[in-house]
Amino acid sequence: MSDRTALPALERKRAELASELTEVEARAHWLRETIEHLDATMLVFQPGVNPKAIRPQVRSNGYRLFKFGYLSRFILGTLRERGPLDTDAMTLAVMHDAGLNAGDDLVRSSVRRRVAYALRDQRQNGRLAQTGRLWRLAE
Repeated sequence: MSDRTALPALERKRAELASELTEVEARAHWLRETIEHLDATMLVFQPGVNPKAIRPQVRSNGYRLFKFGYLSRFILGTLRERGPLDTDAMTLAVMHDAGLNAGDDLVRSSVRRRVAYALRDQRQNGRLAQTGRLWRLAE
């Protein structure tokens, strides 16, 4: 790639990121002001309150690894198509279907835990049975 194409691309990217940073800083400024107003309002209602002692709420930002019901539907469908599977094989199938990196140990262990819970839930609901390590559709 020549300097004639690389430099304009880098300049565009820098301008894009600088614009995004300006927006984020403006949002942070607005949030700080809003929190200050809320703190002052709480002090009006209860003069001895310490608003700074209120811990921030942990948010998931709407991030869910899988949509509601996805794992159950996927597990039942996969067992219908492929027959009995163990938890590890089902985990790899889920990761492949979701486009997740099966080589990432942290993601794989998280998905495996979720798959194991979903399998147990389906067994408790009478939809699955377990023979040794293999899961199959209940009869």
